[in-house]
Amino acid sequence: MSGLKAWSFSRWRRYDTCPHQAFLAYIKKLEEQQGPALVRGQKIHEDLETYLKGGSSRIPPEGLNLKRELMSLKKAPGLRVEDQWAFRFDLKPCDWFDRHCWLRAKVDARYGLRESGLLTIVDFKTGCKPPRQPGKYDDLQKEIYAACAAAKFGDALLEVDVEYWYLDRPVDDNIYRETFNKHQLADRLEYWTEVGRELTSRPADEPWEKTPGLHCRWCSFHTNKGGPCDGGSEEEEADDGSF
Repeated sequence: MSGLKAWSFSRWRRYDTCPHQAFLAYIKKLEEQQGPALVRGQKIHEDLETYLKGGSSRIPPEGLNLKRELMSLKKAPGLRVEDQWAFRFDLKPCDWFDRHCWLRAKVDARYGLRESGLLTIVDFKTGCKPPRQPGKYDDLQKEIYAACAAAKFGDALLEVDVEYWYLDRPVDDNIYRETFNKHQLADRLEYWTEVGRELTSRPADEPWEKTPGLHCRWCSFHTNKGGPCDGGSEEEEADDGSF
């Protein structure tokens, strides 16, 4: 049984959270149920895509807290929506379904003109309501976007803005932005390339360890959801911060 041939941020995130969960999902390919939050998020993304591509003149209700920004984004120069970026092992761009594809990243929206060297990437987020702030994986996902942009556009790229638009937040607390300059882009591309190579070189026939924790409660493969994994002996002792 071979290991992972291709990876993405979501695959790496699952592996970083619990290697055994990634093994069951991507190596064993066990079926997973989609929760209501995921289904809702997919529907909102579809509606926003329709609006931004001109298929509808109405902003989805979930986007009204960002009405002005969405109207401006729709007119942005060089706008691309639901852009699929795919790369081979040597980081050369390829088709999304290329059998040699090694890395994939889907961008909700991006805009910018090559002559300026400036690119803005927009990622729509649902479900993160105050007071919770963007966490560890939110910050790392920005880095993946920046690294993939560096691989795709090369020396033509001088700076990348990665923006998270939180649709379920109030107007004054719904956009988080990070800027990557040319030096940072090269650094992040080198770092995440190494992370991906380490992930995709792991043999499938060695144990992919369980990492017990609070995430076990929502794991599709846990025995409490009819799955094959008991979460490990430490799960019941996981510290949730309560007294």
